[in-house]
Amino acid sequence: MGIRALGWVTDNWTISGFTTYSGRQIWGLPGQANFSNTSSSDPNRNPQPQTGSAEGARINVLGNPSVPSSQVKFDMTDWTKNNTFNWQAFSFPMPCSWTPASTPQMGIGQSMACFGNGGPGNIMSVPLRQNNWDMTFAKSFPLGSERRVLTFRAEMYNIWNHTQFSNMNTSIQFDYPNWKNGVLVQSNNQLGRFTSARDPRKMAMTLKLDF
Repeated sequence: MGIRALGWVTDNWTISGFTTYSGRQIWGLPGQANFSNTSSSDPNRNPQPQTGSAEGARINVLGNPSVPSSQVKFDMTDWTKNNTFNWQAFSFPMPCSWTPASTPQMGIGQSMACFGNGGPGNIMSVPLRQNNWDMTFAKSFPLGSERRVLTFRAEMYNIWNHTQFSNMNTSIQFDYPNWKNGVLVQSNNQLGRFTSARDPRKMAMTLKLDF
């Protein structure tokens, strides 16, 4: 347009960047399903199920642990209101024997149910999404000749400052005294909560003079 002052604002811009977007993530089965004992007088405090082999007990999968996107809920103050995955789709297998290092005559080997049915390939879908924008803005200011150029550069990571959770608590803890009576009482008050997030917005700005 031939307006020099306007050119200082609108000309010689370079804009670049990339965007990463992903939906719900695929997650392995809960890493832990253990016992929490509220009775210190219980002689079987935190027992470990015995399978009688080098293969330890696995969790039992009773149904689909994934929660539809429309039903996902998260509450920072009350874990019972969290609905990031269905922990009730899991249970801990009954041990082949209550006695550690017991013999087959004492129960081990009589039932394969003590191994659990959760294989290493079992997966579920969890609401860990990513919506990340990294952008670079650069503006050059010619200073009277092609040799002399002042360049302003701004690098912005996660420019929209989206909160992007990257991990969640899937450690199911069954209260042992209730479990012995056939009642599943989950006692981990952090269950289903997000535990970490990707970096918030970060920015770096530089000036460079070429002459």
